[in-house]
Amino acid sequence: MCNMLQLPQNLIILRKYLGFKVSDFAEKLGIQYRTYQSYERGERKPPLELLEQLVYKYGVNMNWLLTGEGEMFSSSVQPVADSPDVNTFWNKKMNDLISERLKKIREQINPNASAFARQLNILQTTYVKYERGERKPPLELLEFIITQFGINAHWLLTGEGEMFSSSNPSSPECFEIPVLGDVKASMGYGVTVFEQNRTGIYPVSRQLAEDLNLNIKKTEMIFASGDSMSPTIEGGDSLLIDRSKTEIHDGKIYCVRINGELYAKRLQFVPPSTVVVISDNRKYKSFDVDLSKEINYDFEIIGEVRWWGRVSR
Repeated sequence: MCNMLQLPQNLIILRKYLGFKVSDFAEKLGIQYRTYQSYERGERKPPLELLEQLVYKYGVNMNWLLTGEGEMFSSSVQPVADSPDVNTFWNKKMNDLISERLKKIREQINPNASAFARQLNILQTTYVKYERGERKPPLELLEFIITQFGINAHWLLTGEGEMFSSSNPSSPECFEIPVLGDVKASMGYGVTVFEQNRTGIYPVSRQLAEDLNLNIKKTEMIFASGDSMSPTIEGGDSLLIDRSKTEIHDGKIYCVRINGELYAKRLQFVPPSTVVVISDNRKYKSFDVDLSKEINYDFEIIGEVRWWGRVSR
């Protein structure tokens, strides 16, 4: 996990290892003595540009600098000569590459730019500028991304290594599924739905995701209401819906929209074109939907219910 308390201490360790006094190191980095001193004292956070200099001038490993993990220097980054032209080139290159990697992170965590910006607590217009390389993100934002999503800090700044940190519980060993807290799949008479507002996250282990054959980017958690699928699913149970799985396999449970309302139901396909909608609770009658005929309501299979669970009550 990213611990920015390590940064001031590690700046001191790095400077002393390189054999610089505070004033000399500040001059090498092109900043005032008191400004750099405030970074070592933890009074201020250094800008991203300073961290970039440490990477391309001295080959520093960002994971070590920010978290204390790993080696002080990266074997994959070759330090370059110090000159105004090189500084300009690397500043632009690092900015472009960070924007590209922000996009990769978003595509992995939450493809929707607006929703991802909300996760970062910033405006979508601001986030888009970072992703396009029109503006450099502040260190505080990168710190949040590294900590929140288990991102490898060195990869974020340089592209070297893996996207996720192997020591972080938010690494690829654990995926975050969006929780749509305002959405309910009725097991009775239906609930008007499909609010896309994300109200939380639910961590799912890589092993469970593989066992359930989940498409992580298309899986969401919603909540059940009613009793038509009782005793299999009870009201209040949480449901993992994989929206990439809409092909009917007889006997499986699906989330379906009928006339603008969501239901959790078993489906059976009867050739050539009939879908039988089945409730586990015998109080509720099954009914047919003939897809070959025009019907006066909408019918759509939203996705397969791959898992459900409940809190003991």
